[in-house]
Amino acid sequence: MALATLGVVVLDCPDPRALADFYAEVLGGTVTSDDGTWVDLEVPGGRPLAF
Repeated sequence: MALATLGVVVLDCPDPRALADFYAEVLGGTVTSDDGTWVDLEVPGGRPLAF
């Protein structure tokens, strides 16, 4: 029986858009949200990443 489920992996960084763009290229993901301070990346077949 699972007690918790991992929803998203959050990475702290000084430039979230640059790191999200890097991981989008490496993993083939798509940036789904960018408000300037918080960026979300959907990764096909994996957990979402947030920066």
